[in-house]
This record gives sequence, C-alpha cells and structure tokens, in this order.
Amino acid sequence: MKKLIALLLCCGVGFLMSCEQRTTVDDVVNMMTEARGGAEALAAMTDYVGTWEITIHVMPGMPEGVEGPMTMPMTWTAKRPNKIRWDVYGPDGSIVHSRCYDGATGWVADTGRRKDMTEAQLQVIESTAATFLDGFLNYQDKGFTLELLVDEVVDEQNYMVLQVTDKHDNVKKYYINPETHFIERESGNVDNFAGEWEPMVTTLNEYKIVDSIAWFHHGANHNATGEMISEFAVKEVEYNTGVDDAIFMADNCYAQGSFDVRFNDKCAVCHGENLLGTAQGTPLVENELVHGDSITNIRESIANGFPDKGMPAWSETLTASQIHNLSIYVREKRLGFKQGEINLGMNLNIPQGDIESELHAFRLETVIDSLDPLPYSIAPLPDGRILVTEKKHGLSIVSREGKQSDLITGTPLTYDDTFTQGDGREDGLGWMMDVELHPDYERNGWIYIHHGDRCNDCNAISRRINQPVSMNRLVRGRIKDGTWVDEETLWQADIERYLPGSEAAAGGRISFDGRGHVFISVGERGYKGVQDLNIPNGKIHRIYDDGRVPQDNPFVGVDGAISTIWTYGHRSPQGLAVDLQTGQVWGTEHGPRGGDEINLLLPGRNYGWPLHSKGVNYDGTPVDYGPMLGIEFDLKDIEQPVVDLTPSPAISSLIFYMGSAFPKWRNNIIVGSLKATNLYRMEIKDNKLVHTELLLNNLARIRDIETGPSGEIYLLLEHESGGQIVRLVP
Repeated sequence: MKKLIALLLCCGVGFLMSCEQRTTVDDVVNMMTEARGGAEALAAMTDYVGTWEITIHVMPGMPEGVEGPMTMPMTWTAKRPNKIRWDVYGPDGSIVHSRCYDGATGWVADTGRRKDMTEAQLQVIESTAATFLDGFLNYQDKGFTLELLVDEVVDEQNYMVLQVTDKHDNVKKYYINPETHFIERESGNVDNFAGEWEPMVTTLNEYKIVDSIAWFHHGANHNATGEMISEFAVKEVEYNTGVDDAIFMADNCYAQGSFDVRFNDKCAVCHGENLLGTAQGTPLVENELVHGDSITNIRESIANGFPDKGMPAWSETLTASQIHNLSIYVREKRLGFKQGEINLGMNLNIPQGDIESELHAFRLETVIDSLDPLPYSIAPLPDGRILVTEKKHGLSIVSREGKQSDLITGTPLTYDDTFTQGDGREDGLGWMMDVELHPDYERNGWIYIHHGDRCNDCNAISRRINQPVSMNRLVRGRIKDGTWVDEETLWQADIERYLPGSEAAAGGRISFDGRGHVFISVGERGYKGVQDLNIPNGKIHRIYDDGRVPQDNPFVGVDGAISTIWTYGHRSPQGLAVDLQTGQVWGTEHGPRGGDEINLLLPGRNYGWPLHSKGVNYDGTPVDYGPMLGIEFDLKDIEQPVVDLTPSPAISSLIFYMGSAFPKWRNNIIVGSLKATNLYRMEIKDNKLVHTELLLNNLARIRDIETGPSGEIYLLLEHESGGQIVRLVP
C-alpha cells in the first residue's frame, strides 16, 4: 500500500520542508476539509502523488501598511500578485518538472516537464495549489489568529514567536530559533488548537531545512513589516516508479513572471515583446541607444521619457523600483543574458589561432578536457604540473602532458551525494573547494585546501533533523608519494554553527598577502547571520598562515565577535585576490538579480548583504531585509562596490596579473564569469575602474583563473561534457 503524503503549513516563517511518514491521507483530507480546504482536489491528486514527490511554493503577496506583529489572515493587495510554483521530483531526487503561475495576470510558464506528464495532471496540481492556499488562509473561520512576533527574548536567547490566539483570547506561543528555524520551546494553550493545527506546527522540529535555495529565500521572504510567505510541502514517502525521459530547464519563476509581465504590459506596444521595435517605437536591442545603454542611462530614459517623441515619463505612473527593474530587464536583453540560463551545456569551441586584444595578441591552448563537469580550483606548480580540485571527488595533479593522476589519498573527505538540478547545477555539502600553494612552497611544501567539513549527529541541528551539516574549514598539508600528509587545521568554525543545505554559495576561496597572512571567504549559507559578528557566514576571515589570529584584526577584543573576521555582509563570494603591490585585498561576489560586485575589502567594513544591493531580489523587490532582521543602518555605512555589475554576469574568479608573458597587462585585474562565459581585463586606478576590455566572449563558464610560472594564464572551465583547463599564451 502506498504511503502518500504529509501536509504542513508554515505561517510566515519561510521554510521549505521535507516531510516524514507520520500523517495519513485521511488525516490530511480531514484537516483540509475542516479548514475549508480541498478534499476533493486532494483526492483527485492521489494517484499522481502516489508516483511523484511534489513541492508547492505559494507566495500570497505583500500587504500594504503592515506594522508590528504580522497577523494572519490579511487582505492581500496587488502590490505583489499571488504566485505559485510547484516542482515535481523523481526517485533520484532531481526535478523533472517545474511550473509557475501568477494569480493576478494569469501568466503560466513551464520551466521543464516530463514527456509523459499530461496537461490534465498539471491542471490538477494547479487547482489543488490554489485550493490549499484558500483553505489555509481562511482558518479564521475556526476563530484562531496567528501572529509572527520578531525578537522576543527568553533566557537571553532571541526568538521569533509564532503566537496562536483562540476566540477566548487564550494564547499559545511557539518559540522559533531564527538561526536554525526550529521550535525550541512552547508556552500556554488554546481551545481545540491541538486537534486541528498543532500537528502541522509541532512537526516543524522534524524536517530538513533548505533555506539556502537562492531563488526561494531571496525572491520570497517574510517579515513583520509587510512581506510574507506561506508554503505547502507535499511529499511522498515511498516511490514506486522510475524517471524516464525526464527533461527540465531550470528558471526563476518569480523573476521571469514579474519582469516580463511588466515590460509586456507597459513597453511592448512600442518596443515589441522581443525588444526589436514596432512601427510605433525603436528597437532596444541590436542597436545603439542614443541616450546611453548603462543601467543609469536606461533608468533615466524610462523615468523621464521623451514626450516630444511620444514616450511618456513613466515616473508619473511607476515606482522607482519598478523603473529600476525595467532598466535591468532591458540591459539583460541587450547583453544576451537570460535569467536562469547558466550555459553549462553551451557549444564549447576553443578558439584556434591568434586572438587580437587591445594590448596583446594571444592564443588558447587546451591542457586537459576530461575533468569532472564542475571542477572548482587549480594551482599551477613550479614544475609545470597543476593541482586541481573537483568538489565531489577531491584533489589530483594534471601532468605537463595533460594527464590527470589518481586522486591524492588522505585529503579531507568529499561527498558525491549531490542534488543535481535539471540544468546541471548541483547542490550538496562536504565539497572540496579552493587549493593554493604557500608563497614559499618551494621551500616548505605547504599546500592549503579550503573544503566543506561535513558531519552527522554532531550538533543540535543535525541531530534534530537527522541530516548532515557542514561548514567551511581551512587545512594545510603536503603531498608525498600521492598521499596527503602532515595535515594541520588552521581555521574551523564552532561546530554548533555547522548548517544543513547546499555549499553552492559557500565561497571557499584562499588568498595570501605575501606578508604572512591568509584570507578565506565564507559564503552566506542563509542570510540571517550575515550581519552577526558571532556567526562565520557571509564573512572574509584573516589569519596567519599557520592559523594564529592576528591581533590587529578589526574585531579582536570585540565582545561576542569572531576574532578572525576581516569584513562582513557578503552574499556569495566567488573570487579572492591580494594586490601584492599595495597589499589591498579584493573580492568578487554574486548579487541576486543584478548586483554582482568587485570589492576592495577594507578591514572591519560592512559590504551590505542582506541590507542593501544594487541588484534586486529575483521577484523584483528591493533588497531590504533590515526591518525583518531588526537592523537599522545608514547607507553611508555600507561599503559600495568599486565595480557594480548589473545585470549579473555571474562574476567569478579574479587575479592581479603580475606575470611576464603579457607585460602590458601587469597590475590589471583579469576576471572571469560563469553565466556570461566571458573573460575581462580591468584597469583600476586610485581604486576606481577606468577601463574594461572583453578578452574572450562566449567561451565557457570560467570557474577559476591562475597565473603559471612563466606568466601564462590558466582558466578552469566548467562544461557538461567535461571540465577543461586552457591557458592563454603569447
């Protein structure tokens, strides 16, 4: 007999949960019926759900004028229309279908589907999702009120509190740890609440968190000043069939719906849905824009209009945020960036012959083309060989002839139980990330590895959810006869800070300053601790190369702060490099939709995430999580990027070129990109960008860049056919 589904409601708390076998189908049907829910629709799904795992995400919208505790239900406005997205998973854990629905516009988009999935089955899911939303948001018929209270302190611990009040004004509180998202204590009681609602609330303690999914928690968050999510997770416990002919192309539902719909509504009549123009208006792509094509230029053109030419000033009818989103959308189209497209399977043809650039001609040579599709790092050795890390596998050496060795034994453990999205992106934990040589490697032989240290049953979170957790860790060791020896742990977070979820945005880079220090980047792993100095996430850390803490670090002696923190407020650090001439530390990082950055990393400075970004959330809303986090700030206290890359090319690794092979590039930044698949050269003077050159266009996803012993430049490429190492030579 099939064991089917458990249904949970999280009111405004913002998790996505995997469900255990504890609630029967009859239980769910009864609960839905009692809540004015969809027993009939749910029954219609039974056969379908019995085969597949389905997760339904519901964004009810953004209410206006809400202050203080968030009370449900609310009257939702059209400020952000209802949006529903559902994903269908197969037994191997991969998504085999995803679909988006915008309740206000009727916009529907398939972002991939199984060939054997009928339209009727999809319609059942759509109607059921709408029924779930209606049923749970109408629970007030039972006389209950739910509030989400922020920053209530009990025994010196801050909690979010889910407060339930019945019609007799009895109160029950569930205290939710804002870092782990789990209920840690309860108080009070209410009439008959346990029988109808408590099973759905208390089971929060049993479920896995995947709050680190970027399109979810950046594009749809909740707070006490107006933004809310309700989610429904429907999960089958046992699978009975395989996945055949599964096709899926990931995309960002929230982003595509809000950006495309607004452009088509306001602009397409003149400029065309494809931006190629109409009889009434000029094209916005494949031509020069007379008034400039930067984000600022486009935003000003939209806001002010050109009334003498028939274009209205949209600032009279659209908000500044909406105009900014339209400017991002137009600029994305001009650059050929497609939201959600990562180009892992693009045509990969290494250019042959000489390539002319502004200052040097160069050639590309392929060193190896058979690595794992998603390698992470390279470190050229003085003798011409190359260390390479493959995040799911470990460390190996590529010979001068382009042959890959067996894996080096004894290195930190790696894990290959990743969840692969349909476009090839991977989520997992326990990966090997950066590898770097000590500046005096030829004398001391030290090799540094930055990896995800993974464990089970090792902290409160892992024991509670019965899932592995991980956190960045820096070690060093030596290689002797193909074996990793002499390992020393140099930087490791408190094990209670280890987290579940993916390491896809874990940072994981290493850089030396030539003055005895080493810097490492640790990505956000969930935005809630990024601004907290007692949490390692979202930070650049600085230690001596033997692991000691420099006493001139900016937060040494600050009560509660981690003493290794150099900078904070980082989202997804991608590159990390020191300008050895000046000693300045520089980094690249990903924004959400727009807001990629190249930053000069000054000690003790706040780089803004998630309080501010020049990009926007994936659904088009501004990045402004200060009210939800209870953080007040002045924008002048946020360090702004030296280079703002909006729209996002998915900026990646960078180097300050100091080699001899390309002397006119010395002191320039060479930086790669993932989504844009381009290689850029940038000139920085007085900490300002003065010139950018596109060196390579549409090559492949460039994950890492390093300089070789003779000044050649090595690029590590990701591709579904196999990762590659290529080099630029004169």
